[in-house]
Amino acid sequence: MKFPTFPLKSVLALLCLSPFAAFAQPTDDFRVSANELAEYIVRLNQMPLQDPYADISLKDNHLNIWEKMRKGFRMDGVSPNTVRKFENYYSNRPEYFGRITMRATPYLHHILTETEKRGMPSEIALLPFIESAFVIRAKSHAGAMGLWQFMPRTGKQYGLTQNNWYDGRNDIYASTDAALDYLAYLHNMFGDWALALAAYNCGEGCVLNAQNKAARRGNPTSFDYLTTLPKETREYVPKLLAVRNLVQNPHEFDIQLKKIKNEPYFEAVKINQPIDLKAIARLAEISEEEVFTLNPGYRVPVWVPQSGRKLLLPKASLKTFYANLKKANPDDLLSWKPYRVGAVTDAEEIAQQHGMSLSELKEINHLRSNRVPKGSILLVSRDDADLAPDSTIRIDEHNSDIVFTSAGFDDDEYWSEPAYIHAIADGIGGKRTTGVRYGTIKIKKGVTLTAVAKRFGTTTAELKRINRLRSGNLKAGQVLKVPVKSSYQYKRKGRVQKAAYSNKKGAGKAVKSSNRKTVSAKKTSTKRKK
Repeated sequence: MKFPTFPLKSVLALLCLSPFAAFAQPTDDFRVSANELAEYIVRLNQMPLQDPYADISLKDNHLNIWEKMRKGFRMDGVSPNTVRKFENYYSNRPEYFGRITMRATPYLHHILTETEKRGMPSEIALLPFIESAFVIRAKSHAGAMGLWQFMPRTGKQYGLTQNNWYDGRNDIYASTDAALDYLAYLHNMFGDWALALAAYNCGEGCVLNAQNKAARRGNPTSFDYLTTLPKETREYVPKLLAVRNLVQNPHEFDIQLKKIKNEPYFEAVKINQPIDLKAIARLAEISEEEVFTLNPGYRVPVWVPQSGRKLLLPKASLKTFYANLKKANPDDLLSWKPYRVGAVTDAEEIAQQHGMSLSELKEINHLRSNRVPKGSILLVSRDDADLAPDSTIRIDEHNSDIVFTSAGFDDDEYWSEPAYIHAIADGIGGKRTTGVRYGTIKIKKGVTLTAVAKRFGTTTAELKRINRLRSGNLKAGQVLKVPVKSSYQYKRKGRVQKAAYSNKKGAGKAVKSSNRKTVSAKKTSTKRKK
C-alpha cells in the first residue's frame, strides 16, 4: 500500500533547525512521506529519555565543565572493592551528591583551571568533594578548615595567614593555591598520586612509616600494600576515585550532574581601600550571602586590602560594582575603623566608649573574654573612635610574633589588620641572636623608596628584594613589607625556638618613636624577676 504525501512547509522549517534535520529532504515542493514523519515523531518523543550530555558535541565543550574535566582524568585505580563501596554509597544518595555539586558551582572552574596549569590529573579538582563537601567554612573536629581542610600548622607553612580578622584556610583563592602547591610537593616526594593523596590526608611521615613496614615484610610499597595506614586514609583515595567514576559515567549510576559552564564564575576586584562587605554587596547589586560565599576568609564585616589578597565578586557583577563605586559617597562605604587598645582593657568599657553593645564588640572581634590585652587592635564603630596616631609594635606573649601596625607617613590614619609575622633567625645554640621580623606599611603619595629605607634603617636594595620590586618607583596605596629588628633567645636542647616573651611589667612593651613615624622595639629581658 502506498502512503499519501502532503505539504509540511512550516514543519520542515522547524526540522531544519533540529538535531534531526537529516529527515528534512529539501525537495522543490517541500513534501515528506508519512513514514518519514512517523519516524521523526517517534524519535522526537524519545529525546527526553536520552543522556542529557549526549548532545554536547566537541565544539560545544566550553558549555560544560564536566566534559572538560573528563578529558583530564588519568589516575590509576586502587582498591577496587572499596571504590565499589563508595560508588554505591553516593549513587544511593543522589540528593546528597546533587547538593555537593550545587555548592561546587562557583568554585569548580577556578579549581580545575589551576589544576590544569600545574599539569595535575583532573581528579585533584574533585578533592574538596570528599574533604569538605564544598562547604566553604567546613571545620573538622581536629581543627582543619576550609574547602581543602588545612590544619593550622600546615596552613601557615604554605602561607595561609590566620588571625582574628582573616583565615586564609577559608580563602578560596589562597587555599586553592596552597593545597595544589602542597600536593605538587607530595607528588614530587612519592612519585605517585595515590600516595601523594594519602600523605595529604594523614601526613607524609605517616605514609613513609607505612612504606617502611611494608618493605620490611617484603611487600611492595604502593598504595594497595600499605595495610598499616589509618582506615580513613585507606578509604580516602578510593572515595575520590568513586566520585571520579560517577562524574565519568553519571548515567550508569543514575546520577544527574548539574550543568556548570566552563567559564570563570568570579573575578578579583581591584580596590585598595577598606570597605564594608555589606557595602560591596550593595554596590555590586548582589546578596550579602554571595559576597560571603566568595570571600569566606574574612572573619570581620570589612574588606581590608593586604598584599597578595583578593576580593572576589561574580564576573557578571563587576561592571555594576565599578559603576556604583564611582558614584558612591566614601562616607557610606565604611562603618568600622581599627582601634588600638590603650589603658582601658575592659571590653564592656571599650564598647560603651564607642557606642556599641558588649555582645556586638565581642562578636565582631571574636573575643572570648571581657579582658582585652593592651595593644590589641579591635574593630569599633566608626562614629567617634579615635585611632592612636602613631606606629607601634606589640610582642604577643603566646607565640612571640609581632603584631605590627603603622599609622603611615605624616601620621595619617592607616588600616592594618593584626599581622602575625614569624621571625627569620640568624643563629642557634642558646645565644641571644638578632633576627628580623617584618611589618607592613601603606605608601602615601610622594613617598620614595629611599625615604622608606631611611626611616626603617635598611637599604633600597633590601626593600626591593623582600618586596620583589623591579624598580624603585612607588605608588600611593601600595603596601610594602619592611624589616623590624628585634632580639631573640633560643631554648636549650639545640632546638630552634623563639623566646616566650613575658607579659609582666617592663617586658615586651610597645615603643613609640620620637618622631611618631619610625618603628622600633626595645629588647626584652629574658631573666625572670625573683
